[in-house]
Amino acid sequence: MSERNSTPLPISRSRLDEGDHDLTADLDLAFDGAEDMLRAWRRGMRPDPDLTVSEWADQHRKLSSRASAEPGQYRTARTPYLREIMDALSPRHPAQRISFMKAAQVGATEAGNNWIGFVIHHAPGPMLAVLPTVEMATRTSRGRIDPLIEDSPALKERVQPARSRDAGNSMLSKEFPGGILVLTGANSATGLRSMPARYIFLDEVDAYPASADEEGDPVTLAEARTTTFSHRRKVFMVSTPNLDRIETIRAGGKIDGADPSMAMLSGSMEVRFADTTLMDQAINGTDCALEFAYSLPTGESLTFAAHSVYLPRPRVEIGGPQGVQATFDWQTAKDSVTGRMCTVTLINGVEAY
Repeated sequence: MSERNSTPLPISRSRLDEGDHDLTADLDLAFDGAEDMLRAWRRGMRPDPDLTVSEWADQHRKLSSRASAEPGQYRTARTPYLREIMDALSPRHPAQRISFMKAAQVGATEAGNNWIGFVIHHAPGPMLAVLPTVEMATRTSRGRIDPLIEDSPALKERVQPARSRDAGNSMLSKEFPGGILVLTGANSATGLRSMPARYIFLDEVDAYPASADEEGDPVTLAEARTTTFSHRRKVFMVSTPNLDRIETIRAGGKIDGADPSMAMLSGSMEVRFADTTLMDQAINGTDCALEFAYSLPTGESLTFAAHSVYLPRPRVEIGGPQGVQATFDWQTAKDSVTGRMCTVTLINGVEAY
Protein backbone atom coordinates (compact mmCIF):
# COMPACT_ATOMS: atom_id res chain seq x y z
CA MET A 1 0.00 0.00 0.00
CA SER A 2 1.27 3.44 -0.81
CA GLU A 3 1.34 6.08 1.85
CA ARG A 4 -0.32 9.43 1.38
CA ASN A 5 2.38 12.10 1.54
CA SER A 6 0.11 15.10 1.40
CA THR A 7 -0.53 16.99 4.60
CA PRO A 8 -4.17 16.77 5.72
CA LEU A 9 -6.07 19.97 5.33
CA PRO A 10 -7.27 21.56 8.55
CA ILE A 11 -10.94 21.03 9.26
CA SER A 12 -12.84 24.17 8.47
CA ARG A 13 -15.08 25.70 11.11
CA SER A 14 -18.30 27.51 10.53
CA ARG A 15 -18.26 31.22 11.36
CA LEU A 16 -21.28 30.46 13.49
CA ASP A 17 -18.86 28.74 15.91
CA GLU A 18 -16.55 31.74 16.20
CA GLY A 19 -17.33 33.31 19.54
CA ASP A 20 -15.35 36.49 18.82
CA HIS A 21 -17.32 37.46 15.72
CA ASP A 22 -20.95 38.57 15.77
CA LEU A 23 -22.57 38.00 12.35
CA THR A 24 -25.51 40.19 13.35
CA ALA A 25 -23.45 43.23 14.31
CA ASP A 26 -24.25 45.16 11.13
CA LEU A 27 -27.91 44.10 10.86
CA ASP A 28 -30.89 46.25 11.77
CA LEU A 29 -32.88 44.01 14.12
CA ALA A 30 -35.10 46.71 15.59
CA PHE A 31 -38.37 45.36 14.17
CA ASP A 32 -41.00 42.97 15.40
CA GLY A 33 -40.16 39.32 14.75
CA ALA A 34 -36.46 39.95 14.15
CA GLU A 35 -35.36 37.60 16.93
CA ASP A 36 -37.69 34.86 15.67
CA MET A 37 -36.31 35.20 12.16
CA LEU A 38 -32.73 35.11 13.43
CA ARG A 39 -33.46 32.07 15.59
CA ALA A 40 -35.02 30.24 12.65
CA TRP A 41 -32.08 31.16 10.41
CA ARG A 42 -29.55 29.86 12.92
CA ARG A 43 -31.53 26.64 13.33
CA GLY A 44 -31.64 26.19 9.56
CA MET A 45 -27.89 26.73 9.20
CA ARG A 46 -27.06 24.19 11.89
CA PRO A 47 -26.43 20.72 10.37
CA ASP A 48 -28.56 17.88 11.65
CA PRO A 49 -26.86 15.18 13.73
CA ASP A 50 -25.95 12.11 11.68
CA LEU A 51 -28.39 9.71 13.33
CA THR A 52 -29.88 6.40 12.24
CA VAL A 53 -33.57 5.73 12.81
CA SER A 54 -32.84 3.55 15.86
CA GLU A 55 -30.54 6.19 17.35
CA TRP A 56 -33.17 8.85 16.75
CA ALA A 57 -35.81 6.72 18.49
CA ASP A 58 -33.55 6.15 21.52
CA GLN A 59 -33.02 9.92 21.85
CA HIS A 60 -36.36 11.45 20.87
CA ARG A 61 -39.20 8.89 20.83
CA LYS A 62 -41.55 8.88 23.77
CA LEU A 63 -44.11 6.08 24.08
CA SER A 64 -47.61 7.10 25.14
CA SER A 65 -49.74 5.21 27.63
CA ARG A 66 -52.48 5.41 25.00
CA ALA A 67 -50.53 3.22 22.58
CA SER A 68 -48.00 1.25 24.63
CA ALA A 69 -47.93 -1.15 27.57
CA GLU A 70 -44.57 0.38 28.60
CA PRO A 71 -44.90 4.18 28.31
CA GLY A 72 -41.84 6.37 28.51
CA GLN A 73 -38.60 6.62 26.60
CA TYR A 74 -38.34 4.24 23.64
CA ARG A 75 -35.43 1.80 23.94
CA THR A 76 -34.24 -0.19 20.95
CA ALA A 77 -32.45 -2.54 23.37
CA ARG A 78 -35.92 -3.74 24.37
CA THR A 79 -36.40 -5.16 20.84
CA PRO A 80 -32.84 -5.47 19.47
CA TYR A 81 -33.95 -7.44 16.39
CA LEU A 82 -35.56 -4.23 15.08
CA ARG A 83 -32.34 -2.21 15.11
CA GLU A 84 -30.97 -3.36 11.76
CA ILE A 85 -34.40 -3.08 10.13
CA MET A 86 -34.88 0.50 11.36
CA ASP A 87 -31.35 1.50 10.39
CA ALA A 88 -31.97 0.24 6.84
CA LEU A 89 -34.66 2.94 6.68
CA SER A 90 -32.07 5.66 7.37
CA PRO A 91 -31.20 7.91 4.38
CA ARG A 92 -27.55 6.88 4.34
CA HIS A 93 -28.42 3.18 3.97
CA PRO A 94 -28.49 2.10 0.28
CA ALA A 95 -31.60 -0.11 0.56
CA GLN A 96 -34.66 1.30 -1.21
CA ARG A 97 -37.18 -1.45 -0.37
CA ILE A 98 -37.32 -3.14 3.02
CA SER A 99 -39.76 -6.05 3.52
CA PHE A 100 -40.48 -7.33 7.04
CA MET A 101 -42.40 -10.63 7.33
CA LYS A 102 -42.95 -11.28 11.01
CA ALA A 103 -45.10 -12.76 13.76
CA ALA A 104 -47.86 -10.81 15.47
CA GLN A 105 -47.09 -8.14 18.08
CA VAL A 106 -43.30 -7.94 17.69
CA GLY A 107 -43.07 -4.13 17.38
CA ALA A 108 -42.95 -3.78 13.58
CA THR A 109 -45.56 -1.03 13.45
CA GLU A 110 -43.71 0.90 16.15
CA ALA A 111 -40.53 0.58 14.08
CA GLY A 112 -42.47 2.15 11.20
CA ASN A 113 -43.72 4.89 13.51
CA ASN A 114 -40.13 5.58 14.58
CA TRP A 115 -39.33 6.01 10.90
CA ILE A 116 -42.22 8.46 10.56
CA GLY A 117 -40.86 10.46 13.49
CA PHE A 118 -37.35 10.41 12.02
CA VAL A 119 -38.64 11.69 8.68
CA ILE A 120 -40.57 14.54 10.31
CA HIS A 121 -37.56 15.55 12.41
CA HIS A 122 -34.46 14.84 10.29
CA ALA A 123 -35.30 13.89 6.69
CA PRO A 124 -38.49 15.74 5.70
CA GLY A 125 -40.29 14.84 2.51
CA PRO A 126 -43.67 13.60 1.27
CA MET A 127 -44.63 10.33 3.00
CA LEU A 128 -47.55 7.94 2.41
CA ALA A 129 -48.66 5.44 5.06
CA VAL A 130 -51.05 2.74 3.81
CA LEU A 131 -53.25 0.61 6.06
CA PRO A 132 -55.63 -2.14 4.83
CA THR A 133 -58.67 0.19 4.94
CA VAL A 134 -59.39 3.90 5.31
CA GLU A 135 -61.15 3.11 8.60
CA MET A 136 -57.97 1.47 9.94
CA ALA A 137 -55.96 4.47 8.75
CA THR A 138 -58.25 6.75 10.77
CA ARG A 139 -57.90 4.58 13.88
CA THR A 140 -54.10 4.45 13.44
CA SER A 141 -53.93 8.22 13.13
CA ARG A 142 -55.93 8.73 16.31
CA GLY A 143 -54.42 5.91 18.35
CA ARG A 144 -50.77 5.87 17.21
CA ILE A 145 -49.71 8.86 15.11
CA ASP A 146 -51.30 11.56 17.28
CA PRO A 147 -49.67 10.18 20.49
CA LEU A 148 -46.37 9.81 18.60
CA ILE A 149 -46.41 13.53 17.81
CA GLU A 150 -47.90 14.82 21.06
CA ASP A 151 -45.56 12.91 23.40
CA SER A 152 -42.30 13.52 21.49
CA PRO A 153 -41.25 17.19 21.91
CA ALA A 154 -39.07 17.13 18.78
CA LEU A 155 -42.15 16.27 16.71
CA LYS A 156 -44.70 18.36 18.57
CA GLU A 157 -42.88 21.58 17.70
CA ARG A 158 -42.91 20.65 14.00
CA VAL A 159 -46.51 19.48 13.58
CA GLN A 160 -49.16 21.98 14.58
CA PRO A 161 -52.19 20.66 16.49
CA ALA A 162 -55.32 20.01 14.47
CA ARG A 163 -57.24 22.66 16.38
CA SER A 164 -54.94 25.43 15.11
CA ARG A 165 -56.24 27.56 12.25
CA ASP A 166 -54.67 26.61 8.92
CA ALA A 167 -52.50 24.04 10.71
CA GLY A 168 -52.47 21.56 7.83
CA ASN A 169 -53.07 18.84 10.41
CA SER A 170 -56.16 16.70 9.93
CA MET A 171 -56.99 13.12 10.81
CA LEU A 172 -55.35 11.69 7.67
CA SER A 173 -52.89 14.45 6.80
CA LYS A 174 -50.03 15.86 8.89
CA GLU A 175 -47.98 18.73 7.46
CA PHE A 176 -44.53 19.59 8.81
CA PRO A 177 -41.68 21.81 7.56
CA GLY A 178 -40.41 20.30 4.32
CA GLY A 179 -42.96 17.52 4.00
CA ILE A 180 -46.32 15.94 4.63
CA LEU A 181 -47.58 12.62 6.01
CA VAL A 182 -50.73 11.24 4.37
CA LEU A 183 -52.52 8.16 5.72
CA THR A 184 -54.88 6.17 3.50
CA GLY A 185 -56.38 2.73 3.00
CA ALA A 186 -55.38 0.07 0.49
CA ASN A 187 -59.05 -0.04 -0.51
CA SER A 188 -58.94 3.55 -1.78
CA ALA A 189 -57.46 4.01 -5.24
CA THR A 190 -57.90 7.77 -4.89
CA GLY A 191 -55.79 7.83 -1.74
CA LEU A 192 -53.08 5.66 -3.32
CA ARG A 193 -52.56 8.00 -6.25
CA SER A 194 -53.14 11.27 -4.44
CA MET A 195 -49.53 12.52 -4.52
CA PRO A 196 -45.89 11.70 -5.27
CA ALA A 197 -44.11 10.28 -2.23
CA ARG A 198 -40.47 9.80 -1.32
CA TYR A 199 -41.37 7.49 1.57
CA ILE A 200 -43.98 4.68 1.57
CA PHE A 201 -44.98 2.75 4.70
CA LEU A 202 -47.13 -0.29 3.84
CA ASP A 203 -48.49 -1.87 7.04
CA GLU A 204 -50.26 -5.27 7.32
CA VAL A 205 -49.95 -5.95 3.59
CA ASP A 206 -51.51 -9.43 3.82
CA ALA A 207 -54.79 -7.79 4.80
CA TYR A 208 -54.87 -5.60 1.67
CA PRO A 209 -57.64 -6.26 -0.87
CA ALA A 210 -56.61 -7.83 -4.17
CA SER A 211 -57.54 -4.62 -5.97
CA ALA A 212 -58.09 -1.02 -4.91
CA ASP A 213 -61.47 0.05 -6.30
CA GLU A 214 -60.85 -2.38 -9.20
CA GLU A 215 -57.87 -0.27 -10.35
CA GLY A 216 -55.12 -2.76 -9.55
CA ASP A 217 -52.82 -4.09 -6.85
CA PRO A 218 -52.59 -1.57 -3.94
CA VAL A 219 -48.86 -2.21 -3.40
CA THR A 220 -48.09 -1.53 -7.07
CA LEU A 221 -50.23 1.61 -7.06
CA ALA A 222 -48.53 2.91 -3.91
CA GLU A 223 -44.98 2.17 -5.07
CA ALA A 224 -45.66 3.98 -8.34
CA ARG A 225 -45.87 7.19 -6.26
CA THR A 226 -42.09 7.00 -5.61
CA THR A 227 -41.01 7.00 -9.27
CA THR A 228 -39.88 10.63 -9.38
CA PHE A 229 -37.62 10.16 -6.34
CA SER A 230 -35.51 7.46 -8.00
CA HIS A 231 -32.67 6.21 -5.76
CA ARG A 232 -33.73 8.49 -2.86
CA ARG A 233 -36.96 6.62 -2.24
CA LYS A 234 -37.67 4.26 0.68
CA VAL A 235 -40.45 1.66 0.80
CA PHE A 236 -41.13 -0.26 4.04
CA MET A 237 -43.45 -3.28 3.74
CA VAL A 238 -44.68 -4.94 6.96
CA SER A 239 -47.01 -7.89 7.33
CA THR A 240 -47.99 -10.89 9.39
CA PRO A 241 -48.51 -13.70 6.83
CA ASN A 242 -51.97 -15.22 6.84
CA LEU A 243 -50.91 -18.80 6.06
CA ASP A 244 -53.28 -21.74 5.77
CA ARG A 245 -53.07 -24.42 8.46
CA ILE A 246 -50.73 -27.30 7.59
CA GLU A 247 -52.67 -30.54 7.88
CA THR A 248 -51.16 -33.91 8.81
CA ILE A 249 -52.37 -37.32 7.65
CA ARG A 250 -52.58 -39.60 10.68
CA ALA A 251 -51.57 -43.27 10.76
CA GLY A 252 -55.22 -44.27 10.31
CA GLY A 253 -55.34 -42.43 6.97
CA LYS A 254 -57.53 -39.52 8.16
CA ILE A 255 -56.48 -35.89 8.06
CA ASP A 256 -55.60 -34.48 11.46
CA GLY A 257 -58.19 -31.98 12.64
CA ALA A 258 -60.70 -32.78 9.88
CA ASP A 259 -64.15 -33.95 10.93
CA PRO A 260 -65.91 -36.77 9.01
CA SER A 261 -68.44 -35.41 6.52
CA MET A 262 -70.63 -36.52 3.65
CA ALA A 263 -68.88 -37.65 0.48
CA MET A 264 -69.25 -35.36 -2.52
CA LEU A 265 -68.44 -35.66 -6.19
CA SER A 266 -68.67 -32.54 -8.34
CA GLY A 267 -66.95 -30.86 -11.23
CA SER A 268 -67.19 -28.54 -14.20
CA MET A 269 -67.34 -29.43 -17.87
CA GLU A 270 -67.71 -27.74 -21.22
CA VAL A 271 -69.59 -29.84 -23.77
CA ARG A 272 -70.82 -29.48 -27.32
CA PHE A 273 -73.78 -31.60 -28.51
CA ALA A 274 -76.16 -31.83 -31.41
CA ASP A 275 -79.52 -31.49 -29.61
CA THR A 276 -80.94 -29.99 -26.46
CA THR A 277 -81.54 -33.23 -24.51
CA LEU A 278 -78.91 -32.44 -21.87
CA MET A 279 -80.07 -28.84 -21.70
CA ASP A 280 -83.64 -29.97 -21.08
CA GLN A 281 -82.48 -32.27 -18.26
CA ALA A 282 -80.66 -29.38 -16.61
CA ILE A 283 -83.70 -27.11 -16.88
CA ASN A 284 -86.15 -29.78 -15.67
CA GLY A 285 -83.95 -31.02 -12.81
CA THR A 286 -83.73 -34.58 -14.17
CA ASP A 287 -80.61 -36.56 -13.32
CA CYS A 288 -78.36 -38.18 -15.91
CA ALA A 289 -75.30 -40.42 -15.98
CA LEU A 290 -71.83 -39.20 -16.89
CA GLU A 291 -68.76 -41.25 -17.72
CA PHE A 292 -65.19 -39.98 -17.89
CA ALA A 293 -62.47 -42.30 -19.21
CA TYR A 294 -58.71 -42.18 -19.71
CA SER A 295 -57.35 -44.81 -22.09
CA LEU A 296 -54.00 -45.73 -23.64
CA PRO A 297 -53.37 -47.23 -27.11
CA THR A 298 -52.05 -50.36 -25.40
CA GLY A 299 -55.45 -51.09 -23.88
CA GLU A 300 -55.11 -49.76 -20.31
CA SER A 301 -57.91 -47.47 -19.14
CA LEU A 302 -59.35 -45.73 -16.09
CA THR A 303 -63.08 -44.97 -16.12
CA PHE A 304 -65.18 -42.90 -13.70
CA ALA A 305 -68.93 -43.53 -13.97
CA ALA A 306 -71.13 -41.04 -12.08
CA HIS A 307 -74.55 -42.66 -11.86
CA SER A 308 -76.88 -39.84 -10.81
CA VAL A 309 -75.70 -36.39 -11.89
CA TYR A 310 -77.74 -33.23 -11.62
CA LEU A 311 -76.90 -30.36 -13.94
CA PRO A 312 -77.73 -26.74 -13.09
CA ARG A 313 -78.66 -24.28 -15.74
CA PRO A 314 -75.54 -23.82 -17.92
CA ARG A 315 -73.29 -20.84 -17.14
CA VAL A 316 -72.37 -20.30 -20.82
CA GLU A 317 -74.55 -21.26 -23.75
CA ILE A 318 -73.50 -20.80 -27.38
CA GLY A 319 -75.76 -21.87 -30.21
CA GLY A 320 -75.08 -22.26 -33.92
CA PRO A 321 -75.67 -24.44 -37.02
CA GLN A 322 -73.20 -27.08 -35.71
CA GLY A 323 -75.02 -27.63 -32.41
CA VAL A 324 -74.99 -26.23 -28.88
CA GLN A 325 -72.04 -25.64 -26.54
CA ALA A 326 -72.48 -25.05 -22.81
CA THR A 327 -70.57 -25.09 -19.53
CA PHE A 328 -72.03 -26.99 -16.56
CA ASP A 329 -71.08 -27.08 -12.87
CA TRP A 330 -72.40 -30.52 -11.99
CA GLN A 331 -72.88 -32.48 -8.76
CA THR A 332 -73.48 -36.17 -8.19
CA ALA A 333 -76.05 -37.73 -5.87
CA LYS A 334 -76.16 -41.27 -4.49
CA ASP A 335 -77.86 -43.53 -7.03
CA SER A 336 -80.83 -45.43 -5.61
CA VAL A 337 -80.20 -48.48 -7.83
CA THR A 338 -76.44 -49.02 -7.43
CA GLY A 339 -76.30 -47.57 -3.91
CA ARG A 340 -73.28 -45.41 -4.70
CA MET A 341 -72.34 -42.14 -6.38
CA CYS A 342 -69.52 -43.36 -8.57
CA THR A 343 -67.95 -46.53 -9.92
CA VAL A 344 -64.27 -46.52 -10.84
CA THR A 345 -63.01 -49.21 -13.23
CA LEU A 346 -59.29 -49.77 -13.84
CA ILE A 347 -58.16 -52.05 -16.68
CA ASN A 348 -54.47 -52.97 -16.90
CA GLY A 349 -52.12 -55.93 -16.73
CA VAL A 350 -51.91 -56.11 -12.92
CA GLU A 351 -53.88 -59.02 -11.44
CA ALA A 352 -54.23 -57.68 -7.89
CA TYR A 353 -53.23 -54.84 -5.59
